[in-house]
Amino acid sequence: MVRCFGALRGEGRREVAAMRDFQKIIAWQKAHEFAVRLEATVDWARFRVRPRLKGQLIGSTDSIAANISEAAGRSTEADFAHYLDQAMSSARETHNHLLLATALRCVEPPVAERLLADIDEVNRVLFCYIRAIRNQKPGSERRNRERPNRDVDSK
Repeated sequence: MVRCFGALRGEGRREVAAMRDFQKIIAWQKAHEFAVRLEATVDWARFRVRPRLKGQLIGSTDSIAANISEAAGRSTEADFAHYLDQAMSSARETHNHLLLATALRCVEPPVAERLLADIDEVNRVLFCYIRAIRNQKPGSERRNRERPNRDVDSK
């Protein structure tokens, strides 16, 4: 079952840029954890025959958390959701690059299986977050579904 996460309480359509801390956004935490795990688990030497694929995989992965942090600085719900859409597109691109890297034997299947499950989780959280933002009626309150920042690099 997928749990969907709302945004911050009482944002509505007013200026909210100073109110969002991207490090508390669950989707950012998961994307950041994924990027760290990717770097730690992939044998990058296996990409020597496909260096461009390596660059694309790293770039699309880094773009996920970067777009979420950029979204947090936007002043309207529409802009916030737009940048979250960009993050979700980057997560799908990462999924595609992982599938290709696995098929080309740049990433071993057991490693790819774990990473694909992790990137699917990032996509699910982003999808639910975006849906909650877009389904929110202007002026109504949302429940705070952020979690406190934790040391995400300690895994």
